[in-house]
Amino acid sequence: MTTRTTVNRGGPGAAFVVTAVAGLAFALVAGLLLAGCTPKDPKERLRLSRRGYKVEPLTWVEGPAEDRAPGETAKGAEGAGAPGSGAGEERAAPKRIAILSLRVVRKTAPLSLPCLTIDVTFEGTNGEHAGPVTVVLPLEGLEDAGGALELTRRIELPDFPVDHLGVVLHPAKDDAELMSLCEAQAIGGGPSSP
Repeated sequence: MTTRTTVNRGGPGAAFVVTAVAGLAFALVAGLLLAGCTPKDPKERLRLSRRGYKVEPLTWVEGPAEDRAPGETAKGAEGAGAPGSGAGEERAAPKRIAILSLRVVRKTAPLSLPCLTIDVTFEGTNGEHAGPVTVVLPLEGLEDAGGALELTRRIELPDFPVDHLGVVLHPAKDDAELMSLCEAQAIGGGPSSP
């Protein structure tokens, strides 16, 4: 009588090993493909990263350009004062400003940027246009906030009734301007602080 012994090919852990090897191979191929899609030139990576952020205006209101002390009026502090002290003297009316609330979302940026440069434009009720006003948005805390951050900025309004504010990414005309933006800090350029 002959005894026959059978053994599963590769043993019981073979399926796990094959799955792990296939997973590693897929991750390696995907990583190589993604690395091939990211530009090698730092300036191109910066351009791509800037486009990987979305800036949405949420709302805006007209507000005072400066905070006044309690009891202070447009003519100066209440009460009499020495000549030249500013008390009772006529002051220029403060400029009109917009208090603008924005949301910045990081979508598909290969670089984490320390800040983002945007332009704000104004459209009047009678078709007037003004701007752009360039604004730097600091992005510290964006990653900790899950990739979305809400910011508030004060921006001087033009001398006409404003009906609409527009927000766009500041266009860099050439490499020199791109490297002068605060975002260029991500690749070793730009100003020293946002």
